[in-house]
Amino acid sequence: MKKYLIFDIGGTFVKWAIINSNFEIIENSKWPFNGKIEGKEVLIKKISNKIEEIEKQIDISAIGISTAGIVDPNTSEMAKITHNIKNWGGTNIKKELSFFTKKPIFVENDANAATIGESTAKHLTNHKNILMITLGTDVGGGIIIDNNIYRGTHGFAGEVGFQFIDGNKRWGETASTKGLIELIKERNNIEISTYDILNSQDEKIIKSLDIWYKKIANGLTNFIVSFNFDAIIIGGGISESELFDLNKITDYINGFLLIPEFKHSYKLYKASMGNNAAIIGMTKIINNSIDIK
Repeated sequence: MKKYLIFDIGGTFVKWAIINSNFEIIENSKWPFNGKIEGKEVLIKKISNKIEEIEKQIDISAIGISTAGIVDPNTSEMAKITHNIKNWGGTNIKKELSFFTKKPIFVENDANAATIGESTAKHLTNHKNILMITLGTDVGGGIIIDNNIYRGTHGFAGEVGFQFIDGNKRWGETASTKGLIELIKERNNIEISTYDILNSQDEKIIKSLDIWYKKIANGLTNFIVSFNFDAIIIGGGISESELFDLNKITDYINGFLLIPEFKHSYKLYKASMGNNAAIIGMTKIINNSIDIK
């Protein structure tokens, strides 16, 4: 069974894992990374050092890189402008890392990789049109159409947080976890953690939470009527709580849907892969690209 070394690059951490072609994680860890300060040079150095370290110990067959930012899947080059990692824009990741390894290198946007990873869950195998959103400091997303990642004409598709649904505010501002915290601060003049928000019995906080669920539903409704997704996955730390209410979001969506047939055309799911979604997704990408026998 083949083994891969996968890196999942974010703006605050770089996660890595050794995983086999059967999606079994053999070893994994992470290191803190301040993308806006440390930037490209530090990132490439740390990843290349880890590659050289692992290759001395294990016979890996391929390397996968999941990264924040828009990636050209044909050239492995980042878009010219990236926001979370200094000097990362325009970087050809495959070219940079090929100086340190002869193994094949595969690169994908982190939201796309996570969406592919989540789509491998058993309860999603019969769905072929899938939207995944992640609720965090913003709202990220990935789109699968007919079992393939949908990239759009220039590879920019999936930037779901940039739709406008609330006056002049982006969905990513109002429907993100950060947006929820700011909404409660604005309406109640307090700062409170997401754990305490979901557990609160305060009527004002419950009302704010309800408004936030409605904002999530508003944006998802736009995607349902535009793409007729049969599955929508919601990820991000807050969604992992048992108190995160998918039923309330579903009720709001169905209230927005004016065409009755749409109300039974989709199903909401919580993400099930946690922090390993992008790593699982990169494994599937590699499996589909090389001989894994």
